[in-house]
Amino acid sequence: MSDQETTPPENVIKGPWLAKSVREVKLPDEDIIAMQQDIQFAEELTQSLMVQMIHTMSENGIDVSAKSFIRDMAMVISMVNGSIYRDMEIEHITQKFMEEYVDININEDNVFETEVDFETIVELANLVEEDDDDPEIS
Repeated sequence: MSDQETTPPENVIKGPWLAKSVREVKLPDEDIIAMQQDIQFAEELTQSLMVQMIHTMSENGIDVSAKSFIRDMAMVISMVNGSIYRDMEIEHITQKFMEEYVDININEDNVFETEVDFETIVELANLVEEDDDDPEIS
C-alpha cells in the first residue's frame, strides 16, 4: 500500500464525530398540514370573492372607501369565510351566529325561505351598547 491510500486528501475533515442527537425532529402531522392547506384555500377563495364583489360594487357607484362600507364588508367577509369553512367541515366563529339568528323553512314548492332574526340581534347590540355606558371601575 502506498501513502496515498491511507492518507486522506487535504479537503477531508477527520472525525471523531459527535454522537447523533437524542432529540429527533418532529414533523407536523399530515392531518394538520391538510387542515392548514384547507384554511389557506378558504382564505384565498374568500378574498377572491370579496375582491370581485367590491370591484363590481365600486363600478356601480358604491363608495367602497367609506368607513361604514369597510365596516360592513368586514362582517360580510367573516360570514362568507364561515360559510366556506362550514362546507369544508371546519369550525368558524360565525357559524354559531348563523345557526342562532337565521331560520330556514321549506315552502310547499320545496323552495328554501330564510328569515334573519334582526329583532334579537338589535336587542343584543343595544345590551352591549348599554354595558359600554357603565362607568369604569377603578
